[in-house]
Amino acid sequence: MGLPRVGYDNLLEQGTVTSSTTDFANAYDWLTHDAWTPGHNGWMITDIGFSEAADYLAIAVHDLATEAATIKLQRWNGAAYDDVPGATITPTSNRTYMVFFTQVAATKYRLWVTTDGDPVSIACVAFGTYLEMERGAQVGYTPAPYARVDRILDNWTNGGQLGGRSLVRSASEGTLQMDMLTPAWVRASLDPFINLSRTQGWFLSWDYENYLDEPALCWTKTTPRPSYSSESLMSVGIDYKARTE
Repeated sequence: MGLPRVGYDNLLEQGTVTSSTTDFANAYDWLTHDAWTPGHNGWMITDIGFSEAADYLAIAVHDLATEAATIKLQRWNGAAYDDVPGATITPTSNRTYMVFFTQVAATKYRLWVTTDGDPVSIACVAFGTYLEMERGAQVGYTPAPYARVDRILDNWTNGGQLGGRSLVRSASEGTLQMDMLTPAWVRASLDPFINLSRTQGWFLSWDYENYLDEPALCWTKTTPRPSYSSESLMSVGIDYKARTE
């Protein structure tokens, strides 16, 4: 089983951003009620000013598959933008996507969107360096695509017949429980993520080796609180709400 990977570092938040459309900030505010609409051949550039690394790209709440669209990450080589190998997503559905690639570094990056259909919308996109957890998810973990929280409303007649059914959908919910964590790793690597997760969203790939098609866009329900489970090891449970499609 692969270790969980979290994408919370987003280089779009760290540079001066320009775009082919004026609604570009909707793509990296970690909210899903609004979106970036880049057009048929749209782009977004972040100029960081100094070299920063990236090794993941993620998108959520989009219609790229519906419009036969592709999004790719490119980096500035000093004279032009080159495609980053492995950082291209051509969705076959409108679910959440998260891809990983060999780490690159650049002072400027560009997101390039092309479509054969109508202009697309993307509510959330992120790229940067991912955090790999020290331990895997514990037995009993429910992957976000299957952790649906629905309210089912049935309409029964006086004679006991089902007259109708309504499904009120909500975000998925889950808990990523991890045990046997070393205190040094918690302090150096996990706590910076916990601190930012208090105010922003993050992407989760719970097992990238076997289930790369089950990522989620998440928000913590409560602030995670690592605790000592023994004299030398720690545990933490990360409760979250998620969007997977």
